[in-house]
Amino acid sequence: QKEEEVVIARAIFKSPMPSALLEVVQKASGAGGFNAQHLVTAWGRIWRFERRNAEEDAATKALTGKLAELTRRMSAELDGKDVATVVHGMAKLQAMGKAPVYVSLLKTMETRALSGVGEMEESVVSMLTWSFGKANYKGSPELLQKLSERAAVLAQDFDPRSLTNFLYGLVAMGMKDPGV
Repeated sequence: QKEEEVVIARAIFKSPMPSALLEVVQKASGAGGFNAQHLVTAWGRIWRFERRNAEEDAATKALTGKLAELTRRMSAELDGKDVATVVHGMAKLQAMGKAPVYVSLLKTMETRALSGVGEMEESVVSMLTWSFGKANYKGSPELLQKLSERAAVLAQDFDPRSLTNFLYGLVAMGMKDPGV
């Protein structure tokens, strides 16, 4: 089992183009060997592909759709850092014009983030808030409040970059006055 997981992770990481990554994801998820870490790795990898041709753009759209489906199904297995990586991957694809805005999936990621925000470290709070901001996601008042409260508890742990990313994310998500 563990060896199979490593083989899948390597195949995801080494996929040279979207069509190859789509094949790996379809095969692994169909065989039941696909786990949350594979999902997060695929989201972290997908936006790194250069635009090649119409065939690969179609593969990127199909791959994004498959990853969205798997993310919904596996969301309970994702921690805060995983959620941030998924949201960041979505934001990068949107910015590159390679994927539509998945509002419902972003809402699913928000729900997952809310369930664990009280245990997050400052780096995860920063990364998560920044990722939602980069995705142009207007967070719920509850999400904005919980992230702000957690950041206040961890304020002394933030380095300048993490603090800047956190504040950027809050403003991009629609907070009018971060109260900092």
